[in-house]
Amino acid sequence: MPHITTLSGVKIFYESHGSGEPVVLLHGLGGSSRDWAPQTGHLSKNYRVISIDMRGHGQSDSPDSDYDMEIIAQETHEVLSALSITSAHIIGISMGGMLAFEVAIQNPELAKSLVIVNSGPTMQIKSFRFWLKKQTRRALALIAPKSLMSKVIANNLFPEPNMEDQRQYFINQVALMNPKTYRKALSAALSFNQEDASTTLLMPILFITGEFDYTTPEEKRPFVDKIPHATMEIIANARHALPIERPDIFNKTVDNFLSSIA
Repeated sequence: MPHITTLSGVKIFYESHGSGEPVVLLHGLGGSSRDWAPQTGHLSKNYRVISIDMRGHGQSDSPDSDYDMEIIAQETHEVLSALSITSAHIIGISMGGMLAFEVAIQNPELAKSLVIVNSGPTMQIKSFRFWLKKQTRRALALIAPKSLMSKVIANNLFPEPNMEDQRQYFINQVALMNPKTYRKALSAALSFNQEDASTTLLMPILFITGEFDYTTPEEKRPFVDKIPHATMEIIANARHALPIERPDIFNKTVDNFLSSIA
């Protein structure tokens, strides 16, 4: 299995498919590079696609140390450096979107563009509705058995009767994680705040948001307005796990964005 060992000794798993201009895929909390299967096959027809398991997820190591976005971004950069990638389009969903922002802020020359999927540059959104969602998620991770927590989240992600396969996939993914590691990664996501720094980014940035995501399009709009070259596409009748739920329209939206960048 392909791994890169970071300077701190953590083995980070990655996959590389296709050839051409690099596209980096960053998964969300509790996920892995496998989440991007509908995108990897599609994008690798025209690009070199690198998907990475962040620490504590998938086939990467789960070190018993701090988890914060700065450390995870450094590890992501080390993987790309080891693969001789100096410029890439970076696509991240949820926690992976936060990671994409952190990577670009630390290494702006590395990010040719960003695609931020159901995410943003901060989790400090000033609305009671979102605050309540954050506290509920934190309480589930701290108190509920992992099996119950994963079922509750899966039902929120994939609520339709015909989404049983997606629900079970998510439950199986979370089952692979150590509960302590999951809580550390969740804490890193919930405390993330690079709202001010994100306004200094000059690369093209596309926010893709589901109409019924945890954070509404209206809550994301201020980020889009403050970042110099940011735009937003809203996918109707879609939720948080958009690339899995609506892969065809998601892939088309990404295609159009990437092809617009010289």
